Amino acid sequence: MDALVAQRENAERLGLRPNQLVEDWAEIRRLHRAERMPIRAIARHLGISRNTVKRALATDRPPKYERAAKGSAVDAVEVQIRELLRETPTMPAR
Repeated sequence: MDALVAQRENAERLGLRPNQLVEDWAEIRRLHRAERMPIRAIARHLGISRNTVKRALATDRPPKYERAAKGSAVDAVEVQIRELLRETPTMPAR
């Protein structure tokens, strides 16, 4: 469920409807390149902003979900662990 929420947020950031990210991107490019439809007409036809159309035409790849970097549970004590290992390099792992 969290991935879906993140995808929707990413779609909003890109100015696209979340359920049709790749489909809209492909349709925008097809209308502009194959049908020679102007940007304003594409925006009107799809019900999206001209800036969204321009952004889709400017990219070579479809929009992609990217997960935000997340910390580890060890991050809070990593400094202490590294210090212990520096003091006693022969310390066993367990």
